[in-house]
Amino acid sequence: MTKINHELPHSGKYQITVGELLVSAQSKLRPISDSPLLDSQILMTAVTNRDREWLIAHREHQLDKDITDSFESLLERRLIGEPMAYIRGSQEFWKHTFVVGPEVLIPRPETELLVEILLEHLEPDQQQILDLGTGSGAIAISLAAERSAWFVRGIDINEAAIDLARRNSEGLNNIELRVGNWCDGISTNSIDAIVSNPPYVRENDPHLRDLSFEPIEALTSGIDGLSAVRSIISDAYRCLKPSGLLLIEHGYDQQKEVLNLFQHSGFLKIQTFNDLNNTPRAVLGYRP
Repeated sequence: MTKINHELPHSGKYQITVGELLVSAQSKLRPISDSPLLDSQILMTAVTNRDREWLIAHREHQLDKDITDSFESLLERRLIGEPMAYIRGSQEFWKHTFVVGPEVLIPRPETELLVEILLEHLEPDQQQILDLGTGSGAIAISLAAERSAWFVRGIDINEAAIDLARRNSEGLNNIELRVGNWCDGISTNSIDAIVSNPPYVRENDPHLRDLSFEPIEALTSGIDGLSAVRSIISDAYRCLKPSGLLLIEHGYDQQKEVLNLFQHSGFLKIQTFNDLNNTPRAVLGYRP
């Protein structure tokens, strides 16, 4: 059996082909990625400015050395565990592509549930919406884009995150993104709905090892992971109008505790939600 050489030749006149480079990359990525083929193709599209269909149709196309060098540089970043979203600088969420970087949490597909719930539970006419811990602005921007009559405020304590969110919000005139700490500066009884995907990972959670490239302050919140949730629920009660809605994302094993916090704070008509994987994911309640 012929042994494949995964070292990339750079000397002489030989130019490696698209197919050869992808095979080599897949082999290296297999131990650390659940999708080595897709990862390698995405890296290749980034350095060639071609789409995946072109790569498949042109596997014999020979690549210049500067292309292979750029590809190897991106590949090395992936091999040490850097998320693909940071390497390519973007992430899909809801109906949009968001610019992301290490200053913000990467938007997750399960968080789209929050957008879906609010669109279903609120009237499409004028609403004052508050997104706490907005990060890249994924939730706030998705809501503002869906409902032109809503005015959406996104708040984050991280100035770099707000700068990035503002880039993502270009073209929308019904959104405000600013630096702040939860509901500080928000008038009493002024908001129709508050939504948040706050930090909720426990400080000693072993899964943090797999999230080392993402900002720790956007992930963890106290020993039990619920410090931010407690602050938000307390602040939200003051800021919401009577019958205003609060919706919070939580961890897979935190729904009972978050439900209790809603109840003890006086919220009514409380509902719980599972994500598409049937994992407990969010709690909703209404201010009296």
